[in-house]
Amino acid sequence: MESQEDLAKVSLVEEMADKARFFVYNYNATTLVTTAGLALGLFFIVTAIALYYYYYATTNRHSYTYATKSDFVNVLYLLEEAWALYDIREQECRRRVVCEAHLPDARYVNKPVSGILSELLSQVTEDTLNNADQELAAAVRDLQLAAQYGRSVRSCQAYAKYCLTITLADVPHN
Repeated sequence: MESQEDLAKVSLVEEMADKARFFVYNYNATTLVTTAGLALGLFFIVTAIALYYYYYATTNRHSYTYATKSDFVNVLYLLEEAWALYDIREQECRRRVVCEAHLPDARYVNKPVSGILSELLSQVTEDTLNNADQELAAAVRDLQLAAQYGRSVRSCQAYAKYCLTITLADVPHN
């Protein structure tokens, strides 16, 4: 028979084994799948973070921070090219067309022209106008007011009485 001392040793070993089980990981199908899932998840998270930082390190996020005077003038140049293409020279008629292009139903009247004018005017900023000559800046600010008037009042009768010959519907959209 085993002595009391041997039983105590066995009991002590069993107790230590129970405590050690906390640190020993028993692999079965469930724990293996869980561990693999955690490892893959960690891999994808690290990869996503690395790609995110790589993407933003290689792209120019601050394109307008380092813009030159010629960058600002390009939008105004394109706007002037549009007016020349549409053969609209008088500022009063430009105001009327811009106002009509910003009405809610403008896309049904002349979608290409209203889209181009809306896009170009939306790209004009205060920096753009500050870098342009005063006469052009004043004319573009006037057009911005006409666009705002068309959006808010939803009528361009105030501009129609100064330009009787040209409407948005009359502008060619080649």
